[in-house]
Amino acid sequence: MTIARWNHPRGVVFPWSGRVDGLMTNSDEYRRRAGECLLFAQYVTGEMSRNLLLRMAFGWNDLAERADQQKSSADRAARDEDKSRT
Repeated sequence: MTIARWNHPRGVVFPWSGRVDGLMTNSDEYRRRAGECLLFAQYVTGEMSRNLLLRMAFGWNDLAERADQQKSSADRAARDEDKSRT
């Protein structure tokens, strides 16, 4: 059996990228869903279904990237605010 994966700017993404400790972020959840779409795409027989699942996977991945960017911006703003208080 082949494991679904695709190349991502941060490396190869596998179907399950969630964290074992249960502290999943939104981006972790979005990447998990993207991986599920890739996994399902391996097994569907219709080309239209496979293409839809692949588009869904890329959509979930885009959401994960946005969530990461928002978190980074929020973290930066919090650090800047802490610095301005001192």
